[in-house]
Amino acid sequence: MHPCLIPRSAWRFASPLVVALALLLPSSARQAVRQEDGKPLQSPQLNGTGPTDFTGFAIASLPAIPFSAVIEAENTDTDANGTVTARLFHTKVARDSRGRIRVDVNLNPEGAPADARLLQTFIDDPVRKHTIILFHAPKVAISQSTVPPRPCNSSAFPMPTEPPELSGIFAPTPQTEIQQEELAPEVLDGMTVRHGRRRESTTYPAQSTGPGHSTTTISDYWFSPELQAFLLVKQVGPDATVHTLQLRDISRLEPAAAMFTVPRGYDVTKPIPPSCPVP
Repeated sequence: MHPCLIPRSAWRFASPLVVALALLLPSSARQAVRQEDGKPLQSPQLNGTGPTDFTGFAIASLPAIPFSAVIEAENTDTDANGTVTARLFHTKVARDSRGRIRVDVNLNPEGAPADARLLQTFIDDPVRKHTIILFHAPKVAISQSTVPPRPCNSSAFPMPTEPPELSGIFAPTPQTEIQQEELAPEVLDGMTVRHGRRRESTTYPAQSTGPGHSTTTISDYWFSPELQAFLLVKQVGPDATVHTLQLRDISRLEPAAAMFTVPRGYDVTKPIPPSCPVP
């Protein structure tokens, strides 16, 4: 989300979690590029509620490949006693022939009491360069342009430098090594898919407060060139955490145009464009 000022009235019914989600969605709900055959397969951008749960992955904003589906995300972890805890989320996604994307996010785990405040929708229109965020509980919509605002003249406002006496007093940062490879093609749901694997190893210095000396996360992902979307993502992380995200109930029909507009009865709020400070 580019820096705009959102009137306080837009958030009057929103919890801190809802506000955080709204700020994250515009930058994480979609992938901007087509995954071309013969080029390295990019790993998925995963969306979630925090470090323990993922609820979905980014969808490429591309024309001429309409579809709708449900992302089923299962998150499991195992405690020291061997007890397995699982949380299941469902996110609805749709893309029309113009490349518009709709993501219906439900942050209520399956089986938990439903909280209407945790139901939001993100709509992106790459042709009009416009996004909409719908808060369904209070029926509030934030409608904004994705065109970056005119930059201010930063030369008149020099950035402060770090005082010499503070330099070098902070703890060393963790070192991360990433390895990616593409394995043999497979077939899922009748579609030929590309199988990629990403291994991310993080080493924490002795002075760090990180979880031990090192952690490893391995992600496998299966991408359909025909659909230009991931069909399956499996990630195994530290502390026996396992995340499985699968695209289910795929329909290749054109989604209704009304899905990409503000519903009737919603209070529409438009962010106020930022202004450059007066020197």
